Amino acid sequence: MNTKTRRPVFTLVATALMIALTFVLGITPLGFLRLPFIGIDITTLCLPVIIGTVMLGWLPGLLIALVFAVTSTITALTAPSPLLAPLLNFPWVLYPCIFLPRLVIPLTTWGMYKLTAKLPKAVGLGITAATGSLTNTVLFLGMVFALGAQPVAESFGMTEGAVGSALALIVATNGLPEMAFAVLICVPVILALKRIIKE
Repeated sequence: MNTKTRRPVFTLVATALMIALTFVLGITPLGFLRLPFIGIDITTLCLPVIIGTVMLGWLPGLLIALVFAVTSTITALTAPSPLLAPLLNFPWVLYPCIFLPRLVIPLTTWGMYKLTAKLPKAVGLGITAATGSLTNTVLFLGMVFALGAQPVAESFGMTEGAVGSALALIVATNGLPEMAFAVLICVPVILALKRIIKE
């Protein structure tokens, strides 16, 4: 099999594997890991999106991110978190909050990967992974506040300002550990994969 044939086949197979991994993470507790002793939940679902985007490109990354969004929607409808539960009666708020942040991950990841291409590999990949993770966290919580602050505030008996403060706290307590986790996992995995396929 020549190089021109091998690359599309590799992309197709690798995309399918990443989609399958994302689906498994999304429907099992493996998608949300709780750090012992400190009670912080780490979302692992963005990891296949970041790795797949860097290795395969933004378009396969977009397909993986779509599966991330679909599994997140299933979870929100069947076992909603306290944050999303108030939005179930507002689908025009719920679905954009779920889908848009996920679909933007491969775009910011790919853009940062290209921007940092001249940096040492590990440094550039670390910045890229951090960007992908923060895209999900900041955009998701930002959209919840921008579109759904009122129903969330009413559900918790809070002011909209207090909701904003609580969401900012979540970024600090969950978003930053998620970012660090993404860097720790994605960088060595991507470096290893690049060595294997000699890219």
